[in-house]
Amino acid sequence: MTEADWERESSVLCERLTRHPVVAMASDIHVFWPMTLLREPNLQPLIDAWVAEGRRVWLPVVVGSGLGAGRYTGPDSLHAAPMGMLEPVASTLFHADIPDVVIVPALAVDRQGFRLGYGGGYYDRWLPGVHAETICPIFGSGFVEALPNEAHDVPIRHVIIST
Repeated sequence: MTEADWERESSVLCERLTRHPVVAMASDIHVFWPMTLLREPNLQPLIDAWVAEGRRVWLPVVVGSGLGAGRYTGPDSLHAAPMGMLEPVASTLFHADIPDVVIVPALAVDRQGFRLGYGGGYYDRWLPGVHAETICPIFGSGFVEALPNEAHDVPIRHVIIST
């Protein structure tokens, strides 16, 4: 994906997320901070817009083999973490069990909502305890007919595709 295509498709995903009714109604949003070098959708402008609107934005924080969440209040609230991710600083850490919506990253998503992640299993272990709506923004090239899945996999309820 070229830089221009990545920026364009990321912008489309941001717009579609903004218009999605589940996101439009949410006051507490758990969202991933994009690993731009891996070409995850760039949601940074949207994340900063939510903070400016007064919404509470939570980012994933790796806690041992599990996933927690830390409050994002702006770029100064982030620090470098393992696996090339940026996370909120530890002083903002809590375990977010039930945000209004969880926006989940993926390399690929299929028509049934099953996703392919990076293999760490963090979301696979965390999502079964989440009762919020789940959404996965995905580039058109990452939307596939079917992916292998196992009994512990939790399908994403809403998939937003850039193309």
